[in-house]
Amino acid sequence: GSNNTDFRVESDDQTHMLFVDAGNNRININSSTDEGGIVNIITTDNSSNLVLACRDTDASSGPTLTFDRDIGISEVSANDLIGRMSFGSASNQYAEIQTKVLDPTVGSKDGELAINVESNDTMRNVLRLGATEAVFNDDSQNIDFRIEADTQENMFFVDAENGRVGIRRNDPQVAFDATGSGRFSQGVLFGTDTASANLLDD
Repeated sequence: GSNNTDFRVESDDQTHMLFVDAGNNRININSSTDEGGIVNIITTDNSSNLVLACRDTDASSGPTLTFDRDIGISEVSANDLIGRMSFGSASNQYAEIQTKVLDPTVGSKDGELAINVESNDTMRNVLRLGATEAVFNDDSQNIDFRIEADTQENMFFVDAENGRVGIRRNDPQVAFDATGSGRFSQGVLFGTDTASANLLDD
């Protein structure tokens, strides 16, 4: 009859193990609190909120979680966002994983995945993985890039603030600053010189 009549199932020690909030069109598990989603799963400890389990013994992948942007009438368009995972606390958001359609054309479909992180109260793109390139710090912020080796924590370091690259150091003093020896198998050219006759080699 589509009345404002809630549906509630109790468990041994939970009064709202399953709760359908008819007035707000919400489904709650383990709570009567509306967390803002169509389906809300609430825990009061650090146990898992949601577990997807696959018992199939073949070599195919599983379990599978699918995000499907189904608009029914036609295909999505270029630059449409097709999925987002948000990480936050209460009303504050601190990070997100976002996907986008770059090209929906059949035969040349391209997509993009972006990892965004809150920086000084603004969501910034930290890593963007596209069909033709992978970009770190696409928003041109003061976000350093560092790669560790087994015994070197600054094996490769990009100083974002000063626009410098360091090898085995995190304080490059010039555009390219390496600690240790180097080797250039084809020689070295200086400035804008491209003449092979001026190539410095041994």
